[in-house]
Amino acid sequence: EIRLSLVGSEMCIRDSSKTILQEVIQGLGKEVDYEFIGEEGPEHNKQFVVAAVVDGLFNIKGTGHTKKSASQNAAYAALIELKNKGYDINSDKK
Repeated sequence: EIRLSLVGSEMCIRDSSKTILQEVIQGLGKEVDYEFIGEEGPEHNKQFVVAAVVDGLFNIKGTGHTKKSASQNAAYAALIELKNKGYDINSDKK
């Protein structure tokens, strides 16, 4: 069972954060949208900014060297936010 609390490495959890977040949010009858906010920094060290948005629950930004990593980081931060608000974020996936 995958849990937000560290099971395995943190990187493994971050890699599956979008999947876990999608499952949790679908269980609430909502959808997650990922919005590209922009890019920051010099060309050789670009940071992308993406927001994970669920209407009425959160609008959380994540950054990364790629749009994919930025969206993974936004999903990870959203899971932490949900956990802090008392939502069950456990996944049935193994």
